[in-house]
Amino acid sequence: MVLVYNLLMKMYSNPSARKVRGSHVLRVSCAHCGCLIAHYRKVGRSNLVKLYLARIVDSSVDVSDAPGALECPQCGVRLATRYVVRSDGELAYRLVPGEVRSRRV
Repeated sequence: MVLVYNLLMKMYSNPSARKVRGSHVLRVSCAHCGCLIAHYRKVGRSNLVKLYLARIVDSSVDVSDAPGALECPQCGVRLATRYVVRSDGELAYRLVPGEVRSRRV
């Protein structure tokens, strides 16, 4: 049933998304129910700790107005909190450890 729900879910494209050289696309999903949260352009091989708002390609949550927290649309678990990265001043979401799964597309 979760798979059918994921196929019928509306995906919002991010108007501020941009391509990044040397990046690959990750499928980010909820660890509890498996619901698709976003497609994200990741640079490097390290763990997924934060999601930069400009690198989110599309998501099941409307990120154009940059909500304060990302929650799973299916089970309601809080997945990330919005903050401003100190080093470069960009908006990002800090992921709660163990709440999301990511897989390369």
